[in-house]
Amino acid sequence: MNTGLQLVLAIINFCILGFILARSLRKSLVEYFQVRHEQIAENICGSRQKLVQETERCELAKRRYVNLEQEVAGIRQMMLNVGEKERRDLLKKAHAQIKRMEQEGRRQMEQEKERLFKRLRNNALNTAFQNAETELAKDIHSDRQRTVVAKSIAKLSTLRTLSMREEREAL
Repeated sequence: MNTGLQLVLAIINFCILGFILARSLRKSLVEYFQVRHEQIAENICGSRQKLVQETERCELAKRRYVNLEQEVAGIRQMMLNVGEKERRDLLKKAHAQIKRMEQEGRRQMEQEKERLFKRLRNNALNTAFQNAETELAKDIHSDRQRTVVAKSIAKLSTLRTLSMREEREAL
């Protein structure tokens, strides 16, 4: 029975040692666990605050992202509108320039036509006068002279009539 007694004594020793340790270390263990409890509570509270802050930052970033997408869409639409307006303006300017060039071309053609017609008329008049002088230089009688002058005047009036007709057609 020695072993049973030893076991009982060992258990009593253990209980006494546990009682002494608990009595002497109780206060420091309680303080340690309380400090540790407070630290863990503070860490949890800090983590919750960080979670709330990060959630708010995330929501703010999402709103900014949505706003950025809307801004980009707005800018894209504005650029399309501006580009379309510039295209219309350029087309208007090009059409106006084409119209001016056409008008200038017509005006130059009319001037050239008029210049050529005047030159043709002058050539015809010079030829008519040369022919008249040649005929007059011949020894012709007055009836023949009147006929030549009348023909020359008729040719001149024909040229004048042509000129007036072309002016009316141009208008």
